[in-house]
Amino acid sequence: MKISPYVLGVLFFAMGFAFIFFAVNRVNEEGWGFFAILFSFIAAHAFLTSYRYVHFGLLLNKKKK
Repeated sequence: MKISPYVLGVLFFAMGFAFIFFAVNRVNEEGWGFFAILFSFIAAHAFLTSYRYVHFGLLLNKKKK
């Protein structure tokens, strides 16, 4: 089963938003500071990965033409 790079990009983008939302909700609770920082790094990685997949999909479309 082949998954389009665009679909992977959207999935990683949504995962990034989910981790940012979780980090913002937990940052003021006691004992969650480390996890909030960790989740924000995971979200940044997810956003960069989504950009890479969408950019890769655009490159694939250019090569096909």
